[in-house]
Amino acid sequence: MRAKKCLMTVGFVFVCVVPCHAQFWDKKEITKWTVKDCDVMVRNSPWSSRVEIGYKPPPYDDNSRNAYMHYQASILSAWTVQWAYVRMSRLLGKNKQREMTLDESKALVQQLEEKFSGTVVFRVSYIGSRGLVVSATNFWKGKPQEELRRAVTLVANGSRIEAIFVEVEPSSGDHAGGFQVVFPRQLEGRPILSSDTTGMYLEIASPLETVRLPFDVRKMMVRGELVY
Repeated sequence: MRAKKCLMTVGFVFVCVVPCHAQFWDKKEITKWTVKDCDVMVRNSPWSSRVEIGYKPPPYDDNSRNAYMHYQASILSAWTVQWAYVRMSRLLGKNKQREMTLDESKALVQQLEEKFSGTVVFRVSYIGSRGLVVSATNFWKGKPQEELRRAVTLVANGSRIEAIFVEVEPSSGDHAGGFQVVFPRQLEGRPILSSDTTGMYLEIASPLETVRLPFDVRKMMVRGELVY
């Protein structure tokens, strides 16, 4: 399937999160993004959403009273998120490459945009207490593609959009996991999102409870252009 070929496997880096009020994506050239900028883009920007379910009192050990899961989703088809992963990989890689020129960076971003031109792709990761994470991983890895597609829905302006492909990522151990889900970029010849879209969220039928990850589409703008 074509949608499957367009997926890219990416790592997830945890660093200190800062508020996204500065909107560096509107002010700073992409070649100047820092590791912190990239992490904010992936985890704390209009292109990302997170929610926690379950019960997690201190001291956050792994007993039955600490059954919790933290879900994080980012819009991987948005060039802003793609560039954040590319930039973070270059800055944190063991063998750092030379800095790309602005023209080279723009060319790479354009290539990434073209890769996802016909689809909207979300990357979903989850982390939490061992029992729930193992249950979730078994849930996602044990279902056929048809059931996986029904387990993740994109809701925008009250319309429910079915996924066209779900790819479960390799196991991250007993405390973390993830998957990527692909949606069509257009329905009946029209884009599924616009700058006027309200009430957009990703709905996931997880083993514990239904998870809803909201996105504010009106803020997914870069220099006046909607990016997703």
